[in-house]
Amino acid sequence: MSILKPDQYIGLYTTVKQMNPNAQIVLRQYERRLVDAVDHIVEMAHGERDSITSENDWKVFEELLTFFATEWPHEYMEFKESIPSIRQIKGEGYSESREIKHVGSIPPRLMKLTRAIFPSQVWDKKFVNKLVKRFPLFKVGSA
Repeated sequence: MSILKPDQYIGLYTTVKQMNPNAQIVLRQYERRLVDAVDHIVEMAHGERDSITSENDWKVFEELLTFFATEWPHEYMEFKESIPSIRQIKGEGYSESREIKHVGSIPPRLMKLTRAIFPSQVWDKKFVNKLVKRFPLFKVGSA
């Protein structure tokens, strides 16, 4: 079994170089398991997805969470361990002006992964309440 997966865009790179010989094309190698995991998530998302609206979308988010926890276990554990201190710091969950209520917290890298699949996701009150209800790990204040 090969650990390398052929690059499906090699024809595109060749065309770009023919059109512009000065174009910089940087090829990076990734482990097969990482490519397969990302391909699985993209396949689950199959097609245009702008935001999390259906049960299948939540399954894709859950898969993103699993991928995040698997690929960056130290970051995931650090986040899990920081939740009690975030809860303590936020107290009731309101900002100093009491205009904003802090209900949930999400690791920045997981946020970036989520935005890659769901680019138009609005992180409003309705969505965040659904998120912390489905994934209590992210809950830091009262919803």
